[in-house]
Amino acid sequence: MTGRKWLWRAIARVLLSVGIAIVLGAGVLIPYFLAGWTARIPILAGSAVIAFTAIGLEARWFNMSENSTLAKRTIRVGIDDAPPAPMQLGNPDNGDFRGYEVDLLEEIARRAGFELSFRRALWSEIVRELVAGDIDLVCSAATVTKEREREADFCSPHLNLALAVVKREGITRDASIEGLRIGVRRGTTAEHYAKHHEAPEPSQISESNEKLYASLAGELDAVIDDSRIASYFSQSVTGLQFADVLKGTEGAYAIMVRQGNHTLRAKINGALGDMEKDGTQQRLRFKWFWRWPS
Repeated sequence: MTGRKWLWRAIARVLLSVGIAIVLGAGVLIPYFLAGWTARIPILAGSAVIAFTAIGLEARWFNMSENSTLAKRTIRVGIDDAPPAPMQLGNPDNGDFRGYEVDLLEEIARRAGFELSFRRALWSEIVRELVAGDIDLVCSAATVTKEREREADFCSPHLNLALAVVKREGITRDASIEGLRIGVRRGTTAEHYAKHHEAPEPSQISESNEKLYASLAGELDAVIDDSRIASYFSQSVTGLQFADVLKGTEGAYAIMVRQGNHTLRAKINGALGDMEKDGTQQRLRFKWFWRWPS
C-alpha cells in the first residue's frame, strides 16, 4: 500500500471511530441521565459490550477491505530476461510459459486470489523496479543473500540448492576448477563466488544460461551455476557432465517483495505454508526435478 493510500485509510478509520463514539455517546448518555441509579449500571455494562463489539466490527471491516483490495489486484511479477531452466521455460508473452516457478506462482495466486502479469528485463533492472515499487515481486531463481536482503524482503524459501560445477566430458568429474576456463552468469551467486573465493577469474560472464553452456563445446572447460539449473543443463546438452557441488555454498530460492510490503508477503507465505502442508510443494518439486536430481 502506498503512503497516500495508507493516509486516506487512516483518516477514514478515525472518522468512522468518531462516528461510532458519537452514536454510542448519544445512545448511552440520554438514557443514563433519564434513568435512576439502579438502572444506570446495566446501561453502562450494555454500552461497554456494544462499544467493544463495534470496535471489533470496524477493525474486521477494514482488514477485510484491505484483503479484498489485494485479492482483486493484478500482481506484477519481475522475471529475468533470460529465464533459467527448469525454473522458467518459454515466454509469458506468447502463451508458452512453464516451469517450476511458473507452477508455483500460479498456485500461490490461485490460493491468494490475485492475478499475475509478468515483466521481463535484465536482473539488475527488475531489482531496481522492485525497490522503486514499479513491480510487486521478483521470482526468477532468486537466491537469498545478505546483499539482496538490504534491497528487498524475502518470503519463505521454496527450494533448496547449492552451487555446482558442470564440466565438459573428459575432464575430471569433481568440484576442482583450478586451471580451468570457467563461465558464470552475470549477477548471480556463482559470479560472486568466482570473484571472492580461490577460483580462476571467469573467462566468460554471460546473461544467458543457454549461451554459457553452449560455450562448453570449446571456449570453456566448466560452468559454475546453481545446482538445480546445472543439473538440468548437464543432462539436456550433449557432452556435459554434472561434476559436483561446491561445499559450503548451500542456499535457497525465495520470492522477493518490496521492503515493507507486509500484506503481500504474508499472503505469499500463507499460501506457501499451506502448499507445504498439503503436499503441493512436494508434487511440484517431483514434477520438475526428478529427472535432474541435485
